[in-house]
This record gives sequence, structure tokens and C-alpha cells, in this order.
Amino acid sequence: MSGYRTRTTLSSTYRWLLSFLSLHYLQQIYHEFGHAVMYTVSPSLTAGFIDAYGFNTTPGGLHEGYADLMTMFVTDDPEIGEYAGAGLGGPGSTAIRDIDNQASCPEDLVGESHADSLPFTGAVWAARSQVADTPEKKTTFDEALFAAQQGLGATDDFQTVAAIIVAEIETAFDETTANTVQAIFDNRGLNGCNNRVLNASVTKAMLYVGGTDSVQGPSEVPGPVQHKYELSEDAVSISITIEASQAGGMGSFLGNQDPPNLKIVIKGGGDPITWTRDGADVNGDYTEDATIEIGASGLRPGTGIIEASFPAGTYHLQVVNAGPTWLLQNISGSSGLLFPTICVPVSRRRLHRSHVAFCPDSIFSLPHPVRLQLGIKYPLVLSRSG
Repeated sequence: MSGYRTRTTLSSTYRWLLSFLSLHYLQQIYHEFGHAVMYTVSPSLTAGFIDAYGFNTTPGGLHEGYADLMTMFVTDDPEIGEYAGAGLGGPGSTAIRDIDNQASCPEDLVGESHADSLPFTGAVWAARSQVADTPEKKTTFDEALFAAQQGLGATDDFQTVAAIIVAEIETAFDETTANTVQAIFDNRGLNGCNNRVLNASVTKAMLYVGGTDSVQGPSEVPGPVQHKYELSEDAVSISITIEASQAGGMGSFLGNQDPPNLKIVIKGGGDPITWTRDGADVNGDYTEDATIEIGASGLRPGTGIIEASFPAGTYHLQVVNAGPTWLLQNISGSSGLLFPTICVPVSRRRLHRSHVAFCPDSIFSLPHPVRLQLGIKYPLVLSRSG
């Protein structure tokens, strides 16, 4: 009899647990079901591939994006996982992700598939909200989205899928509606993502750089984005600074102790770095490179400095990974100008006037003496007068 009561208690507990999970975690269940649907209707869709501009992570964003859209199909709610994910989407967030967002490509790409889904799902939600204002139209719109999802291949990405969706919308609605959707997609950068080139003058808060542990085959993996740097004066070095870093991918969960193996590469001129792949060989048309040194403890900051002669002009920089997947935070670029403008006391007028801003001794607060390396053949010693 006691055994019978035990089985009854366990059964009741199990039923309560299922009821609780169904009530609070349905959106996550819909999301995972969305992955199953994608694996069924488009088994060839990849998590990403190396294209002309680096490692294209937008196919992974499509996989995660369509999984979130599966939740939208059922709930008509842009927030994904309110109960389970409150706060996980950032300060003040009420869900894991919100497809009612302003994310765009390439500005909001970070190299991680869940985050990289947001430009796609944000564009879809904005388009659906504008052209489908009745339950019937929403159903028609969702059916067009699902039709576009079927049969995707190994090289499909934001751009190709956006074009397929627009074609399905035109079939389901009309040309005017399709043009509206196309304009929204273009505004979010889905049509080409500006070749995934970012403005290097803006600090990149986060960047996952896939490594040889997660991207099978190549000997090294170019990062998901490039950084365009405008050099206003000649320089003897260009560098990137990383405030913090850590192992990414499964390595961060499994205690992977493999050291990072990152480098920064650069190409001058107006065109981005172009990549080709032949089996394990990955080649880019960059002209200079340097190792990124990552700290061994603490926040693990990093610096990569390329020392060469850099005339004023446009340059493209990119992180390349020949080791484990690595997460970089707060990435910024700088240059060592050949003759940087500095502020010196009025008494130090022997410097070249075109590169000196004179200032009164009262605001010249550098320690005495201070040695500034200006990238010329000999250092300059500055000291306070008086």
C-alpha cells in the first residue's frame, strides 16, 4: 500500500510539473519546435559560412529568428520567454528577446546566432505590423513567411531570404504590399548588410569571433564583421584595444583552457578585405597583420598593434581567429600618428607649429618630466617651465 501511495504522489507531482512548464515555458517550447521545423524543411541551412567578407553568421540568425517567429505565429506576441527570461535580455528587459526592436544589419551583428537574429526578426515584425492589420492578413503574412522558409540551402542568408519573403508577400498580397516590406527590409540592412562593414570610430560593445572549435574545416576563421577606419593623418601604427575577453562557445561551459589565438589584419583603400576559401586554406587580401595579445587573468584585456607606414586614407580592419571561439568586449581602434597634435607650454616653441597647440602652464599638468613617443626617430622630452 505504501508503494501505491508513493507512485500516486510521484504521478501527481509529475502532472503538476508538466502543467507548470506548459503554463510558463510554452514560448520556449514553441521556439524549440521552430528549430525542429527548420531542420525538417531546410536541413541544409547552416549556422554560417565563410564568404567574401568573413564568417557570415546571418544563417544562424535565420535559424534562431525563425524559431522565434514560430512563437509569434502562435502567440502574436513579440516578446519571447517573459517568464523564464525576465532580465536576460539586458537591463530592464522583460523577456529573453523582443522581436519588436530597432536592430539593424550590420550595426547589431555580434557573431552569436541568438543576438544576430534580431535584425531579421525586427524587420519581419515591423513589416507584419504595417501591412497585416487584421487577423486574416496576419495569417496570410505568416503563411508567406513559412513558405519562404522551405528549401533554404547552405549559402542562404539575410539577403537571399529577405528576397524570397518579398516574393512570397507579393504572391500572397500584391506588389504594393511587397514594396512596403522591401523598403522596411532595406532600412534594416537585410539587403547586403553593407558588406558587414562597421565604422571603427564607434566602440563595438561585443563581438564573438568563431574559432576552429566551432567552424569545422578552415585553419583560421575571419571575424563576422570588418571595421572601417578613416585615418586623417599619416601614421606609423594602427591598433585595436579590447577592454575584456573570455572563451566563447562551448569552451566557456566545458572549461576549455586552450589559449586564444587571435590576430588583427588590415587593408588600405576603399574596398573591404576580400576572403577566399579552398578546403582548409582561407586567404584574405590584407596587407599587414599582428597578433592580438590577450591578458591571462582578470578581465583579460587585449591589444593588437600593427606597425607600418600608413598614409592618410581609408583602412579596413578585421579580427581573425586560429584558435578557440573567443568573446571580445568594448573594441575600439586608434592610430599612432606620425606627428600628433599635442599641447605644450608656450616656452616649448621649437616643435613644428602645424602639429602644436600651445597652452598656458596653468593647465599643463603632465608629470615632470614626461617622455612622449611620437613615432619619430627620437623621443621628445617635455617638462614644465619654471
